Amino acid sequence: MALIDHYFAGKTFAITGAGDGIGRALAIRLNRAACHLWLCDINPARLAETCEILDHDRASVASQIVDCGNRDAVFNWAADIAEQTTHLDGLINNAGVGYGAKFADSTEDNFRWLMDINFWGVVNGTRALLPLLAQAPRGHLVNISSIFGMIGIPHAKRLQCGEICRPWF
Repeated sequence: MALIDHYFAGKTFAITGAGDGIGRALAIRLNRAACHLWLCDINPARLAETCEILDHDRASVASQIVDCGNRDAVFNWAADIAEQTTHLDGLINNAGVGYGAKFADSTEDNFRWLMDINFWGVVNGTRALLPLLAQAPRGHLVNISSIFGMIGIPHAKRLQCGEICRPWF
């Protein structure tokens, strides 16, 4: 058994943005290690595809449609998780969006939408699930960010506003 499989076997993790990309890849790898998962995504079809890939006999998998830009939805998801487990060994805040347009062409609503997901989604996910993380022997909090959280790119300021906060939260 690989060291990663040994470490994650039997652990409990929640992953936001698990419908595709990094979130799906993490769900697949942790499932292979027999880690019990609570997954969320805003897109029902993509989340269902992720769940179909996973081996439900290896470890439990629960999924829920959640808009991580909606505080109440995130806290409701956390409450549902708390009804199913006494602790979480890890939370991976992965959900995020991109938006590309010149500043002059973007609106306040564009900024709010992006910040609600890319920044407040991380804050709310962490706040909502922190009590379960605190109950674990070693709770792990992982905030995923794109490269835009580290470097400046012209015409990507809206995206950077949300991304730059993630690695430092």
